[in-house]
Amino acid sequence: MKQITDFRGADLAIALSLIGRDYVHTAARLIDASRHQVLFTVFQSSFVPGKTSKPDVLIDAIIRAHQRGVKVRVLVNFSGASTVTSKNRTLSQHLAERGVPVRAAGRGYLVHGKVLIIDREIVIIGSHNLTQRGLWTNYEASIALHSEAIAGNMIDWFTWLWERCKEVSSFG
Repeated sequence: MKQITDFRGADLAIALSLIGRDYVHTAARLIDASRHQVLFTVFQSSFVPGKTSKPDVLIDAIIRAHQRGVKVRVLVNFSGASTVTSKNRTLSQHLAERGVPVRAAGRGYLVHGKVLIIDREIVIIGSHNLTQRGLWTNYEASIALHSEAIAGNMIDWFTWLWERCKEVSSFG
């Protein structure tokens, strides 16, 4: 097996593949175990208040993390199809009403990357959307990486986007 290294030759990560339904349970378990920070980007959500679905597993874990004092920030895509934006707005308002800091990526900042960063050391990145189909039905693939170096790079990316995006309330 060939080892992957950065341009300096340093080992970067321990990886775990998350195929299909593995994602939702593994991500929720990691969020529940978080101690310091959870950063999450959402391209597409199918959240409907009062309707139980697989996205609730992650949404509830994010809210629990925030409630126990973990620094949580969620960046939600508001650019693109109006049906996507409508569901994402509902999710954003639900999180914001529970005190979770949420920003909306609007015109000029389409956030397509599905990224979860936990405690500056774990990154999950891949194709899973925060939808019933994306978490349970589709043939999606993501990878979890344990690497402070990669987490640091992804935090820089997340922070750069966060600073350019707006509070959800400014989208009405």
